[in-house]
Amino acid sequence: MLTDDELNLFFEEVSQWAINIINHDKYVPRCLVGIKQNGQKFAIVLNGLPLEANEWHNFIKVVLDEEECVAYGYSSMMGAYNEETDSVQEELHVGVATKESAIFGNWDVNREKQGEQIQIGEPHIYPNQLPERSPMTWDIVGAKVLVEEREMYLKIWSEIQEKVRWFN
Repeated sequence: MLTDDELNLFFEEVSQWAINIINHDKYVPRCLVGIKQNGQKFAIVLNGLPLEANEWHNFIKVVLDEEECVAYGYSSMMGAYNEETDSVQEELHVGVATKESAIFGNWDVNREKQGEQIQIGEPHIYPNQLPERSPMTWDIVGAKVLVEEREMYLKIWSEIQEKVRWFN
């Protein structure tokens, strides 16, 4: 279990990692960061995996279960419709959670010059959220995955192991 201070620090770490990828690689990453019971962390960029939109949560749930995680962080790109400009604003969404608490945040991502220049807006942070009330955290508190699906997700997880970064 993480303390509130540790969860806040974890949120800052996951957020900064995602922002660094945006600034360096010019795309908004779909990232997963897990903290195992022994304190070891892993991180991976998930962009490009052969999963449908409805399969992502089950994949993450299986990985977190397999690695016996006590907390996790996730980042992804979302689009928010702006009625005033009749356009879709690209946003970075970050969430970290344990079974007891969660923190969410989002940042506007503004591209200029065909995506060459990227500006990250000020964060909108939502601390002290209850995990069971947020779909983004159901991966750590949610329903079980069917055995057949679990095997498929474990196969994908084993195939991408060389891309996983492990650290303390």
